[in-house]
Amino acid sequence: MDEATWDTFIPDWAAALEAEDVEPVHQLAVRDATWASPGGFPLVLLIHGWAGFRREATFLGTHLASHGYVVVSPDVVGSTWSEVDAFLAA
Repeated sequence: MDEATWDTFIPDWAAALEAEDVEPVHQLAVRDATWASPGGFPLVLLIHGWAGFRREATFLGTHLASHGYVVVSPDVVGSTWSEVDAFLAA
């Protein structure tokens, strides 16, 4: 897979840090990837827990995808780290 298509992210909590202090995380995951072959594929919904975010288990999603699963990992509205932090601070 071409590295230029890798998904890169910096977690929300890292936004307050200096850019040089945080290494980006590279993963072999692609949004809207083309199918490698025709046919059906098993689907895994990888849902984060309370005060989490969709990319906290990318290692698991990448591993499952490497074994033929389609992995969907959404942010759950109202329970991401930044939303819970704002709620607790209020």
